[in-house]
Amino acid sequence: MHYSARLFYASLCGLAVIVFHCGTRTDWGSITINQENGAVQDIVLENEQVRVKYARETVTGWASRQPVCIVEFFYKPINTNFAFEGRFDDMLDPVDHETHKPKIQYRKNLIDAKVIYDGADRKTVHLKWETSEETVSIFPNSPVLQIDYLKWYVLITDWPNWPQRPDAYKEQMYAIYGAEKWHRTYDPFDSTRARGLEYDDIYFDRVPSDAPKQKGIIDPVDGGSLNYKGWFIVGAYKTATGHGFARVVPAERVRALVLWRWRAWEFLFDGEEPITTFLYPVSEGADEIIDTGKELADNHPL
Repeated sequence: MHYSARLFYASLCGLAVIVFHCGTRTDWGSITINQENGAVQDIVLENEQVRVKYARETVTGWASRQPVCIVEFFYKPINTNFAFEGRFDDMLDPVDHETHKPKIQYRKNLIDAKVIYDGADRKTVHLKWETSEETVSIFPNSPVLQIDYLKWYVLITDWPNWPQRPDAYKEQMYAIYGAEKWHRTYDPFDSTRARGLEYDDIYFDRVPSDAPKQKGIIDPVDGGSLNYKGWFIVGAYKTATGHGFARVVPAERVRALVLWRWRAWEFLFDGEEPITTFLYPVSEGADEIIDTGKELADNHPL
């Protein structure tokens, strides 16, 4: 473990500004926490495969209320970043509002970050906001992030650094385990199933009253064909390159899954008990999304 501090004077205001860097580093990876004047500015997790940066978002609009989320998710083998700092809606892992508690809508400022595990098998950082907590882990020579939500709200969104034009679905495609047997489609113009997907619409919902537009469609409460050994595997990739990313979440905790036309998603969860999820990039499209998701599920039985 290493620590370093640098003190310099800000000539503009004549104030002393302390920039503090702390973290852990081994041969296979590192976690670095950067602070300024006692406030966490960013957290960087890095190994041979990925570099992940949690930082304060700089854009205006609702995103400005999500001070710290993943603004860089850089997959080294393909030199690609799936998040983008400073542009609206290009963020991963922003925990969104609790719709039933409108007076407490967003997780507030990040107030603490510290490395809680530094071993040969993984590295874990604990992040604490004013209203939520999570841990994030990286592993040797693996692109997979394990994100454990300890205290949080009910909506998790992943919006990649991809075009968000109405016709973007032509360039990007979902890969969802069990989709071929599911009674909804994620093609907005496919009328062969119960209904096509609109601009943003529900793909799974265990509570029909949540969505009056469902027109009587009832989903199996266990997720039916979408359930792989207790997990949902949801990913998206660029059709031209196969580059993409995915999220694996416990099926029994998902109240609803909303898909967006440009191949992003939102998970609405039941309850606020801790849950474990996985986030990972891919370079070989749908097969890699599903195969990696299944391997994670196999190695983490519920």
